[in-house]
Amino acid sequence: MACDRACRARYTALMSDNLQSPGATRNLPPEQHRLYWHSRRGMLELEFVLVPFVRERLHELPPTLYAAYAELLEHEDWEIFDWIQGRETPPTPALAEVIAQIIAYNDRPR
Repeated sequence: MACDRACRARYTALMSDNLQSPGATRNLPPEQHRLYWHSRRGMLELEFVLVPFVRERLHELPPTLYAAYAELLEHEDWEIFDWIQGRETPPTPALAEVIAQIIAYNDRPR
């Protein structure tokens, strides 16, 4: 995917929120802090959906989905991206549910 001007602007905003505001994650419990930084992926498109989700919704997830999110991050970027795009089906119901939560979060009106 090509990154146009709007893509670059969104990336800049995302990164400035994440990197120039060290306090954004400072007060998180250690496990949430770890998951937050593991949500920063090599694939920019994943960062756009995972980082805001984990920042704003991770603390609201029930323990089963919280564990499923941690499991999700153990998968390859291309697998996660295919699941979010609907090209493939996640291998477990818990992963499918957390993917559905991520999609719903990112599809909400802003």
